[in-house]
This record gives sequence, C-alpha cells and structure tokens, in this order.
Amino acid sequence: MEPDDRILLTVVEAARRLGVGRSLMYELLGSGQVESIHIGRLHKVPIDALETFVARTRADSRPSSTGATASTQRRADGTDR
Repeated sequence: MEPDDRILLTVVEAARRLGVGRSLMYELLGSGQVESIHIGRLHKVPIDALETFVARTRADSRPSSTGATASTQRRADGTDR
C-alpha cells in the first residue's frame, strides 16, 4: 500500500482523522475553527488545516502559569475571576 500523499480530505475523512463525527466536523468548518476550501460543489479540508486546528486547540487548553484554568479560578467569595 502506498502512503497517502493527498493534501485535501473530504469532510468525512477529516472528521475521522480528528476522531469526531461528521456533524461536529461541519460545525467546526462552519464556525471557521477549521479551514476548508470549495472545489466546485466539493467541500475539502486541507491536511495542514487539521494540524493548525489541533495545535491551536492544544495551546488554548493548556493551564495558565498558576496551574489553574479559567473555569477553576474562583475568588474567596465564590465568584469567578
């Protein structure tokens, strides 16, 4: 079997690569979180768009330098910071 040298994936293939469903993949595309292109009526996802999305998502989900995430930072009175 030859390696897959394609640079564009179908939406279903992109979803499979991310481990998500087709509906969520369309949500990510529609919101602009994952870049896509149209070739005629076809909706294609560049491989590097998936890599960019994963890198950005990883960076956004890293804890702050204090070790607390925004959702866990609370003041002594119980309100969010």
